[in-house]
Amino acid sequence: MPAIIKPATATAQLTQAMVKSIVDSGLVPEGAISLICGSAGDLLDHLDSQDVVTFTGSAATGQMLRVQPNIVAKSIPFTMEADSLNCCVLGEDVTPDQPEFALFIREVVREMTTKAGQKCTAIRRIIVPQALVNAVSDVLVARLQKVVVGDPAQEGVKMGALVNAEQRADVQEKVNILLAAGCEIRLGGQADLSAAGAFFPPTLL
Repeated sequence: MPAIIKPATATAQLTQAMVKSIVDSGLVPEGAISLICGSAGDLLDHLDSQDVVTFTGSAATGQMLRVQPNIVAKSIPFTMEADSLNCCVLGEDVTPDQPEFALFIREVVREMTTKAGQKCTAIRRIIVPQALVNAVSDVLVARLQKVVVGDPAQEGVKMGALVNAEQRADVQEKVNILLAAGCEIRLGGQADLSAAGAFFPPTLL
């Protein structure tokens, strides 16, 4: 089935490069994949019952698309993945010397740094027994301090940039709100907003 891809504007350049790579590979028939960057205009008005719409993004936008008049009138299949709130839970019976503790730390660090935490299925909450908070915090700080932030194409770099400067400013604003509410910085927490590249350091509050 031919596919039309419409990425978020902020990721359009990367999406174009990926689509070009797919097309140039010759692995898909000519015309099987198309790309729209920028506004989709009235595209949804031209869909018919043989079409399918899939959406990944915010719940608010997804709900708006779900009730688009043409989609509703023609019962066009619509699937949505939005606002995942995944968590990682450390059991009360786990101790710092157990492999389960090491696995927990490894997964949390990976989720915080892979794609700079920008994936829809990333862990957004970690739940730790009160008695283990200090141990978890200490080990996370030690691990995250070793993470090199920069151009992922460079050897040794483990964490890249956020999608754009606006997103970096938004993350900084959210960190500042948490600090004002009484959180304390264990690591990171402050980006150089004047620097090139939308980099934000691994942060633990």
